[in-house]
Amino acid sequence: MTPLARLKSGWMRIAQRLGEVQTVVILTLVYTMVIAPMALLLRLVGCADLLEMRQARGDGFALPKQQVPTDRERCERQF
Repeated sequence: MTPLARLKSGWMRIAQRLGEVQTVVILTLVYTMVIAPMALLLRLVGCADLLEMRQARGDGFALPKQQVPTDRERCERQF
């Protein structure tokens, strides 16, 4: 292995570790400075459910299962 190849290999290991640390730092900053304050603000305003995923209590969306005949012909031609 040439000296330049060893130098490149060492630098790539250092760069890999720096990239991992930098990713964690950037994502932490984005979360704490953008996402968390926005979520807090939306909860205080009262529109925290932007996707309207919360539903009123009720029967739900489940439909009753239809009875499927279990005779031999149905088993032979499933589709």
